[in-house]
Amino acid sequence: MTGAEINVKGLVQGVGFRYQTLQKAREMNLKGLVENQDDGSVKIIAEGEKKAILFFADWLKTGISGAKVDDIKINWYPFKGEYNDFSIN
Repeated sequence: MTGAEINVKGLVQGVGFRYQTLQKAREMNLKGLVENQDDGSVKIIAEGEKKAILFFADWLKTGISGAKVDDIKINWYPFKGEYNDFSIN
């Protein structure tokens, strides 16, 4: 188990990005949160299996209808177990 902070830039606000991210994360049994940032980007905290997080991050690039992702950055951190579910902030 591991954790990742994923920062997504592009047309990712006002297009249902957070809701679709929530659905996919729960489907993949990831824990954490997704939230809009003031600069127009979206921040995702995901905890779970590294393989699942990598698949999830890859899905974020093209899996959300209406969004246009320009850049994704992943910062890994040791698993903390802080989340019981995945939520929208």
